[in-house]
Amino acid sequence: MDVLTDYQFMPVRDLVSHWSPSQFEQTSRALQLLEWKRNHQFCSRCGHEAVQTDHENAMRCPACKYSQYPRIQPCVIVAITKGSQILLARSVRRHTSMYGLIAGFVEIGETLEQAVARETLEEVG
Repeated sequence: MDVLTDYQFMPVRDLVSHWSPSQFEQTSRALQLLEWKRNHQFCSRCGHEAVQTDHENAMRCPACKYSQYPRIQPCVIVAITKGSQILLARSVRRHTSMYGLIAGFVEIGETLEQAVARETLEEVG
């Protein structure tokens, strides 16, 4: 793909700080839907090629009529404070000096509170 001389491709993460909340939300939604569509081109029941529906975010199988919807992956993020201090964690998987809040995905059957407790234990012990 040719790129105009005054423009360049950049990772989306590098652009986030320059966007309004609305721009971030729209781009995030679009990228997630594109990724979902790319990963669900075929019916998970019968293997037939799926088609995107016009009236909802679903990939529908014309052969067996099964509809696949984007997965919703609930997650938690929490600020643990003590007075004027805040607990930050550093990822051991990344070799960086960046710190962040405790966060993670909610497991099946887990409450949000249980997810916070588990993630805190996993990230800081």
